[in-house]
Amino acid sequence: LGIGGPAGFVHSLTSGTISYVERNVQMTDRTARILYADLSSNSRAGTFLLNMAGEVIGWTTEEYRAGESSERTAAIGISDYKTILERLTNGEEAPYFGIRGQEVEETWESGIPSGVYVTEAVAGSPAYDAGIQNGDIISRYGDTEIRTFRDLQTEIENSRCGAPVLVTVMRRGR
Repeated sequence: LGIGGPAGFVHSLTSGTISYVERNVQMTDRTARILYADLSSNSRAGTFLLNMAGEVIGWTTEEYRAGESSERTAAIGISDYKTILERLTNGEEAPYFGIRGQEVEETWESGIPSGVYVTEAVAGSPAYDAGIQNGDIISRYGDTEIRTFRDLQTEIENSRCGAPVLVTVMRRGR
């Protein structure tokens, strides 16, 4: 069920079926699942997806829509944001680092370490302001070696807002 504002105004309702789930979609500071459903939605008015047990399973977004003419609605799965939502619900701040990236495997021939390759350091984010650049490979976050994006996501989620963190990167060139 789509509830909230799927018709463009508050207190409207629609129904449909989730037909596809895309996994490991790059988002800022994390990867998440995108749910595609055959229901109408107005993300600007706020539309949340509920399963038949009445549990919230996601919220709609225009950012990951499957093409301009697609009738499928994209929704971000709520389970990927559980840690952040728990913090916010308890009145705590959610930590933010500000990168998008992908995992890289260690290759001895090229000297590239395993870690997270930064595809985008979001302008104005703590990572950007600290000098992290597109193309850097994050190999450590604090005292933890980073091998996967999930490792980095976990370390960011466990960080305290405003607390400095030593981040080790490999950068090609100067």
